[in-house]
Amino acid sequence: DSRDDGAEERLDVVDSPDGLWKCYTIFNCNEACPKDIDITRWLSALKRKAATSQASTKA
Repeated sequence: DSRDDGAEERLDVVDSPDGLWKCYTIFNCNEACPKDIDITRWLSALKRKAATSQASTKA
């Protein structure tokens, strides 16, 4: 959320084996979503952000 400074904290919460990384992009969630949200697209974007964040903290 761009309205506050909690983005990194929220990313830390979802960046876990039972969070983002449990999604295998099978797209079942997209089919089940009643709002037609492209969930796997947003999860993929979060995975990229998490991986980039991990790489920058290790450097």
